[in-house]
Amino acid sequence: MAETLGAALGQQLLDCGLISRGDRDVVIVPVPSPWLRTHARGIDHAGAIAASVARACDARCCMALRQRLGATQVDAAARSGRMTRAQRFSARRCARRIAGRHAVLVDDVRTTGSTLAEAAAVLRGAGAVRVSAAVVSVKD
Repeated sequence: MAETLGAALGQQLLDCGLISRGDRDVVIVPVPSPWLRTHARGIDHAGAIAASVARACDARCCMALRQRLGATQVDAAARSGRMTRAQRFSARRCARRIAGRHAVLVDDVRTTGSTLAEAAAVLRGAGAVRVSAAVVSVKD
């Protein structure tokens, strides 16, 4: 399913002109799931979709982000101020590949948009000149 959804999402990115096929200044970046959730499910949905998007667009895929917290979005809202929201994600060593490039964040679902905003801020901090988001589904 991730392969099919990623290919369709990649085609949408190409069709709307957000990116061009084979553009070396574009890097596809999945929004990481918490490690515990990925382990329990046996798959990182956004990572699998992002890899498929990269193949469909002939672009690079970089696992540039790490999620520091294992909590869900709902749990994070109930958490007291132990961490600011900006500390939720951190850049991995490979994030240096983002510097000077257009980063396209890929996620499976956008609920409030806060996850994408937080991840985008980290990518901008790593030197991305432009950050866009692409999601498979939006919850209203």
